[in-house]
Amino acid sequence: MASRTVKIGCVFLALLVIGLIAELPPRSGVAILDAGVDVAQVPVFTRPELIDEVVRADDSRVTGVLLVMQLKGEVFYVDQGCEVAVVGSTRNRRKVQILCPGPVFGMTGWVPALWVK
Repeated sequence: MASRTVKIGCVFLALLVIGLIAELPPRSGVAILDAGVDVAQVPVFTRPELIDEVVRADDSRVTGVLLVMQLKGEVFYVDQGCEVAVVGSTRNRRKVQILCPGPVFGMTGWVPALWVK
């Protein structure tokens, strides 16, 4: 589990930085979550400021930060390619409702805008 979280954490940081300067996706409608790399699952955060906490963590701490957030229930994971409804947005983040079947169906959370396609 830790190696998966390390990989997701590194991907998360790289894509978030790219997302800050890239053209951002639509702010509403049905879309899919795609981190843009070969990972099985992507993190969804319960509050948008949690994304900033991961960004502020240096590379060696990203895994630990994500694990603590997961234990606190502040982040959950969905399969890459999961269908979502965009229900809110800020300049570089999207609030999504999970539409994929499973234990997190219907839950909402925040992701970097670049991951919503």
